Amino acid sequence: MSLGAFDPDRPISSAVNDLLGREGFARQAAVALARVTSEDPIVVGLYGPWGVGKTSIINLISAELKGMKDVVVVNFNPWFFSGEAELIERFFEELATAMGKKTVPARQQAASALKKYLKVLKPAAKIMSVASDLIIPGTGAIVRGVAEIATPAVDGAVAVAEPAAEMLNKDASLEDVRDEARDALVKAKVRVVVFVDDIDRLEPNDIRTVFKLVRLVGDLPWISYFLSFDPEVVAHSLSGGWGAQGKANKGREYLEKIIQVSLQVPPVRKADLLNIAMRGLERVLGELGVGVSTKEAGRLLDGWRLGVEVELVTIRQVKRVLSAVGFAVALLKYEVDVVDLILLEAMRVVYPGVMDAIRAEPYVVLKPGVDGPGNASRKSVGGRLEAALEELPNSSRSGVEKLLRILFPRFGSKSEYSAAFDVEWRKERRVASEEYLEKALSYGVPTGVVSDAKYNSMLRSLRRGENDSFVSMLNELVSGVGWRELVSRFRQDVDAMSSESAFLLASTVAVKAQELPQGDGLWGVSTFEEGARFCGEALWIGRDEKDLSSVSEYVIQKAGSLYFSALVLGWGIEKANVEKAERGSVSAGWISAVEASKSSFSKRASAELASSSVLGVWSRNEMLIVLRLWREVAGQGVVEVALRAWFASDPSAAERLVVLAIPPDEDIDNSYVWKIRARDGYSALAAIVSPVIIAKLLGEDADGAETELAKLSGVKQSRRAFLNFFKENQVGDA
Repeated sequence: MSLGAFDPDRPISSAVNDLLGREGFARQAAVALARVTSEDPIVVGLYGPWGVGKTSIINLISAELKGMKDVVVVNFNPWFFSGEAELIERFFEELATAMGKKTVPARQQAASALKKYLKVLKPAAKIMSVASDLIIPGTGAIVRGVAEIATPAVDGAVAVAEPAAEMLNKDASLEDVRDEARDALVKAKVRVVVFVDDIDRLEPNDIRTVFKLVRLVGDLPWISYFLSFDPEVVAHSLSGGWGAQGKANKGREYLEKIIQVSLQVPPVRKADLLNIAMRGLERVLGELGVGVSTKEAGRLLDGWRLGVEVELVTIRQVKRVLSAVGFAVALLKYEVDVVDLILLEAMRVVYPGVMDAIRAEPYVVLKPGVDGPGNASRKSVGGRLEAALEELPNSSRSGVEKLLRILFPRFGSKSEYSAAFDVEWRKERRVASEEYLEKALSYGVPTGVVSDAKYNSMLRSLRRGENDSFVSMLNELVSGVGWRELVSRFRQDVDAMSSESAFLLASTVAVKAQELPQGDGLWGVSTFEEGARFCGEALWIGRDEKDLSSVSEYVIQKAGSLYFSALVLGWGIEKANVEKAERGSVSAGWISAVEASKSSFSKRASAELASSSVLGVWSRNEMLIVLRLWREVAGQGVVEVALRAWFASDPSAAERLVVLAIPPDEDIDNSYVWKIRARDGYSALAAIVSPVIIAKLLGEDADGAETELAKLSGVKQSRRAFLNFFKENQVGDA
């Protein structure tokens, strides 16, 4: 990206770039300076605070003057020099150089006279640098002027300058050479305009030095000064500080004696600033390759006018905002909604206190009324933002609050925003979503958060069939954020995916099912289960009914585990039931797909459950869910045949199955939860295979019917619990 997109604070140098309509002002000022017929010097002051465009105006006036006959322009920059002696020396050198650029005899002679004057003036300049501190206006004669200018005390440092005046009087050649320079300038008949810009940005001592220079050579003919500065800053420096109002007034009084013509920078129209801002944003976004829809452009303009525009009074402020926006968008254009990013950055520049409060307490704008981290109370959580808003002027506060509601709809709203809005905001990458606000505030992708740029690049590789690239980026994302965040993102985006992309991604997740954590569940739902649900959604939502059967069969067969296949199938069956309940019926395509999926799962289950060896690797949930679904799709008879084969070939299989369904507990006396869990395990197992079969294999009187469960442990406890439940149900049936 080019540096220009950041729009550093560069003044304009040509009327072509004048966006504020100041060309006419500059032209008139240039004409006035050039038309002065008197040889007496003129000192013009251009007044205005920082950032209003003084330098741009000077450039425009300078450009106008350079095109005029018999006008010499000198742009003197005191920033390049230090100390009074060097400043005076360099000034005369630049003045002589400017005069001598044209091979006109009169000008060449004036240049030589100025150099000679400088040569004699150097010792005086050194004396001045010793004696100076504050300025006292003098009469204009050079010897007296040096003494008076070099003595800056408002009340009484004149005595310090008297030795300097005495020393200068001893050198009679100073006035002679000065008169020679005056005569040469008169004969040259050239109007010299010296521009000195940014005086108010100098150190106080340097500010005073510049005005000493103006006083020192102020009586040289045909030389005019055009000085630009903030009058309050300069008056402060000339007075020696704001210790007393009297001193401040003396600084202003001195300015009035030095500055003969004072001009105020023309005010900037709000409409012009808005135009500059919008054109600047258009250029920045264009250079960064970012587009904004008509609807989003309207939201941007609303937010800008409501909450940003009121505090933007100078073009420099606009440029600061554009620079900040360019930087942020370059970093986050693929991670955060661009309009939100622009408005947030503008608010950060214009209202830093408000942004500091949001950074410290994001919950206040994301979820008002919800306690923040550390169980902080609602009152304390909202304190910083409320205080920051109260510090704003009344003209700004209302607009800022409206801007906050554009960015964060829940802020200050009486309307209820359901969880569905969170899903929508995340899809749109809005900062109203916590994840995207975190990205915007940190200018990057925080640890553990999915990078939209990498994520979208991965999906593009998937759609293009670039398998190696896809796998590489998938592994990189998994390594960076983990499967939970990634699967959560897949579920958020599934409705927006094409059927082909959804199928390809679901197939990948299914194949990698064994990598998905099963013990990281939030609210009882693990990443493994979330992954299976995503696969079910991806296959059954937005899919043409004609190929539902083939894709669902494929995923169920290729899934990394039978348990994962069971969860995917379970979601498909649930989806079909919901469709039937809502519509009263299910289409033939859906029924066909469900039946094909059931058949595919049944075949796989029959193959993988042919041996009881699975009892050594399955968890309780895996076993119960898989066996129950297998019984549902294949019939209880098929499952019982398989389990009888287990029991026949593996004498311990029945006990191991019971232990999985009813895990033993050493503290069952005090475990009400265990008792409920044990009964649920028995009921689940009894729904899969006839409990009579298992009871016979366990032995009805094993371990003694009267033995208390608390006195048993391990296999004996699980077996006794099963038999107790079995007898209770037998009695109930009788």
